[in-house]
Amino acid sequence: MKEEKKVTVYDLADALGVSVGTIYRALHNKGRISPATKKKVLEMAEKMNFKINRAAQSLKRDPIIIGGILCCPVVSYIEEVKRGMTAAFDKLSDLNVTADIRTIIWDEQSYDEHAEVIAAILDEFMQKKYQGLILHLPHVKSLLCKKINLAAQSGMTIATVGNDLHNIERKIYISADGKCAGRLAAEMLSYCCEGKRIALLTGSRFTSIHAANIEGFFSYTCPIPFEAVDVMENYDNAEIFKEQMNQIIYSGRYSGVYITSAISITLPQFIKDWNQIRLRIITTDLFEENKRLLQERAICATIFQDPFRQGNCVVKKLYRYINENIGEGRKLIVPQIIFFSNRNLYEESELSPNEDIHS
Repeated sequence: MKEEKKVTVYDLADALGVSVGTIYRALHNKGRISPATKKKVLEMAEKMNFKINRAAQSLKRDPIIIGGILCCPVVSYIEEVKRGMTAAFDKLSDLNVTADIRTIIWDEQSYDEHAEVIAAILDEFMQKKYQGLILHLPHVKSLLCKKINLAAQSGMTIATVGNDLHNIERKIYISADGKCAGRLAAEMLSYCCEGKRIALLTGSRFTSIHAANIEGFFSYTCPIPFEAVDVMENYDNAEIFKEQMNQIIYSGRYSGVYITSAISITLPQFIKDWNQIRLRIITTDLFEENKRLLQERAICATIFQDPFRQGNCVVKKLYRYINENIGEGRKLIVPQIIFFSNRNLYEESELSPNEDIHS
């Protein structure tokens, strides 16, 4: 049996009467080429069964190495972000793209110590001339800002995920839409707690995602349809969080709670008590504790930030920017409301059903 001849870019160029350069620009979406010409090239490539050997091409390219520094006090959340990043890097591996991801379990009281570790990692990444950097940091002070900007000036393209950072030269920001999440929580609580007192438990007002949650909650309607909303900061510290939940449950002053942080996975075992006082609770994300609380009807709902998709998306966007110099900007993933009735949709899928991303 005669072996089928492999179609080359020269065959495509001959068939269309164009240069090999035109074929290359159309196939790789590079340089100037009219939409009509690009369409003809792609249609002919499909007709002639032309296939790009991505693995062979990757050997001809200089390797792309992207570093990651992920700092968060909530282990389950940051592991989901990392899992999404790893899945994206796995798909880019045949394009000569590799990753170096470092994880730090954040403690607000040890900020200076963490900052020194992060600065040392940045120095290492700069020395190794990594092309990209993905950051998840609660916040940064001036000295660390200068170090991150120095990395950007050295040629590293900076992206932030989950939480944006001010005063740094980042090109890409991927996160959940915090304002939308806050509005969703306010609307749900307004149905069952109108005219009642609400507690809003958050990490820190100075963290951009939590600030967006708070802003969204208060922007739902003016005035807010509650007797009062008490905002309590816990800095994503599990012990402070438990003390706040004790106060809320046993004071008898509150009818509803919105927990903006994924720290909700550490909810204490007070289910019977808060069911007796009919406390309505809305949490964030879908970790094992939240699943159990939904099943036992101890919480009304949870608002899914989709950390897996955040991590997955930031890698793809950053790679595209490094490779094609496009895709700069801020992209927000629309949060989803998860009730007991639809939780299985999010448990069974590697990627959640949420496909909505907007600027």
